[in-house]
Amino acid sequence: MSENTKPNYFLPIYFALFLAGGIFIGDFMSKPRDGEKLKNLEKVQKLYDVMNILDEKYVDGINKDSVFDATINELLHKLDPHTNYIPAGQVAQMKESIEGKFGGIGIRFFLLRDTICVSNVIAGSPSFDAGVLAGDKIIKINGKSVANTKIKTSEIMSQLKGEPGTEVTFSIMRNKKSLDFKINRGVIPIPTITCSYMVNAETGYILIEQFSVPTHQEFVQAAQKLKRQGMKKLLLDLRGNGGGVMEAAVLIADEFLPAGRLIVSAKGRKFPEQKEIAKGGGLLEDVKLAVLINEYSASASEILAGAIQDNDRGVIIGRNSFGKGLIQEDRVLSDGSSLRITVARYYTPSGRCIQKPYSGMSHEQYLEGQERFNERELQPSDIKKLPDSIKFTTLIKKRTVYGGGGIYPDFYVSFDTTGMDLFFRACRIEGVFTSFAFEYLQGKRSSWKNLSVFQEQFIVTDGVLKSFYAFTNKYYKIYPYEKPNALSKSLLIKTIKAEIARQIWIEEGFYRVINSDDKEMNVALKEIGLF
Repeated sequence: MSENTKPNYFLPIYFALFLAGGIFIGDFMSKPRDGEKLKNLEKVQKLYDVMNILDEKYVDGINKDSVFDATINELLHKLDPHTNYIPAGQVAQMKESIEGKFGGIGIRFFLLRDTICVSNVIAGSPSFDAGVLAGDKIIKINGKSVANTKIKTSEIMSQLKGEPGTEVTFSIMRNKKSLDFKINRGVIPIPTITCSYMVNAETGYILIEQFSVPTHQEFVQAAQKLKRQGMKKLLLDLRGNGGGVMEAAVLIADEFLPAGRLIVSAKGRKFPEQKEIAKGGGLLEDVKLAVLINEYSASASEILAGAIQDNDRGVIIGRNSFGKGLIQEDRVLSDGSSLRITVARYYTPSGRCIQKPYSGMSHEQYLEGQERFNERELQPSDIKKLPDSIKFTTLIKKRTVYGGGGIYPDFYVSFDTTGMDLFFRACRIEGVFTSFAFEYLQGKRSSWKNLSVFQEQFIVTDGVLKSFYAFTNKYYKIYPYEKPNALSKSLLIKTIKAEIARQIWIEEGFYRVINSDDKEMNVALKEIGLF
């Protein structure tokens, strides 16, 4: 070996990955006949032998479980970017996201200088009933110290979460006094509609962060509340919503569409074509609608946005959505792990397949291309150059809409980075806003009667801003890289206020402040009455 040639220590692992990929692709793509079962067992034995040899001889030692998991994912990503193997340890978390609930004690927390800080307590939860308060600091869990121990968030979660009815003990520090709690875990809901309010006398706003089993019920409750307050127009925010349970998106679409309208169709090689048709009589058929999307709106979000756009039921505002148009099915394996396999593609009412092309690309290439696409964005001038083959027609007004991947908005709003200087970005990455808000609110959490009063009365003064700069300097060694201009200062002030609001009123507080001067919402408010 020459001096300039570096040894490839990972070659054996790569060999195992590609070998297993070849083995399993063959087994996966065709159901073995009786005469082939023995040959398949021999292939599996070969993989077993390779893993054992690596475990016995490889220079650095290997984690056989992680290598095996990577091997399975390597083969699955040869099929499409979204077919995945989910290890048994992650299946429970996935189930929580789908069902919209988990077993726990009902607190929000974050780590501040190796201290577990309670930022919010969910009303009606076991912690709430026991008297735990926002602002408390957890110092022990089940008798073991967790203060200043370099503990990770995942480790905290694993100790606090558990089956409903099981017991957990912990100690907190409050006003320099230690208090002990013994709590039985309960069922803690994971809300998917985290913000809903009236923007003005006629216009409501609902944010859906993801789609789970209870999302439709949450949506109906939020919409009924807003209608009682006089809502005649609605801004439906799907920005950043990566999808989830498709049925929830279909049910919500049905609240807007008259009977007989197509919501979505799906078909695959072994998946007979299925169509979801609106039943009619929905809660919001008479409400004007604008849907906000961006490059991180995916899957079920795209089903909902596509149904609204193709049926000319509302206006789509924002940027091109992610482009994930695959229907997936989870198959639980013998060890508790799960195979999430693509079984069909879904199509919007006009016939568009939202899935971005992935043929011939590796999983890494697909993700890299997606990232570049999101960074570049598709400008309105680019849309004019799109080929006729991906042009479709809406069902009622016969407008042109576009396939080829993702939902193209009716009104494009470019990503606004105005004011995001290096100092702001560094503070956001390091979680400074959350930490500062927690410490700022010590002794002040009951200073405002409600969120409306806070919005009207609280001002991020030059004194508060000076404290923020001192805080970032002292604890994070982050300094303003340059004197902030008016736009940078305005964004900094708004974010500080929004994060303080989130500490008390959770996401409702944060988004009410942030949305007060939101570029896409301003466009939506202008266009919703004209569509």
